[in-house]
Amino acid sequence: NKMGHRLFKIYLKFRNIPERREELISYLRQSMNVYWMGECDGSWDIIFAIYAKDEYMFYSLKNELLSTFKDIIVDFYGDYLLDVKQYPKMYFTGKLEKPVEFGGVVVQNKLDSLDFRILDYVIGNARAPTVEIAKRVSSTPPTVSSRLKKLEKLGVIIQYRISVNLIALGLEYYKAIVRLESHTSEELKELLEYCSQLPEIQYFIRNLWQIEPEFVVRNYNEYYDIINELKEKFPQTIKTVDSVILRTDEWTPGFRKMMMPTS
Repeated sequence: NKMGHRLFKIYLKFRNIPERREELISYLRQSMNVYWMGECDGSWDIIFAIYAKDEYMFYSLKNELLSTFKDIIVDFYGDYLLDVKQYPKMYFTGKLEKPVEFGGVVVQNKLDSLDFRILDYVIGNARAPTVEIAKRVSSTPPTVSSRLKKLEKLGVIIQYRISVNLIALGLEYYKAIVRLESHTSEELKELLEYCSQLPEIQYFIRNLWQIEPEFVVRNYNEYYDIINELKEKFPQTIKTVDSVILRTDEWTPGFRKMMMPTS
């Protein structure tokens, strides 16, 4: 959102045609407007995120997808992503920490070609020293350091974060898709504050029509207990809960397109 884009999400349920499923997944990977995708088991088969300049662009992208793969898509849902709270990996330490936030109001920050080159490199090399970054982007370490501070101040860079292979650690990643009853801002705040006290939480996503807390747990029973307690504590706020287990968590090449300057 700090680079002039609106963020949207699409949820798909597939007919059992394995070869067409693979074709659709390949299509999403090659689309330069899809920046994240996750293959799932549960209520949906895949969830992916699209960035677009406006609702009309999103509408066009959505229609192209549905017409190209109408033989395999049996159900779909789209939503507008409002904002996200991303939590530190508290499931490692059990220590509660504050999240970082992104999304919100769309802002068109003025970035130049050097800013974009730095972003493009840092995306996949978050731990690189400024000397290495400067060499890669044909600049100097002091300039790179200054630009990184500027990008952080603008909210374009919000943190430097490692990716973890949860399967190798024997952990599972669940997304709860929560539809809410009519509620006040105070009621939603209470629900958020409760979720923020759970060391298993990774994300708290607020869409236009629903919220999506995501949890890293040891197994389904642990996730079930979290959701069951959540529903018991907020019976007047939570209408329904659908769940998926995320088997993949993939940033696609389209993510890098956002790092390209527009003419």
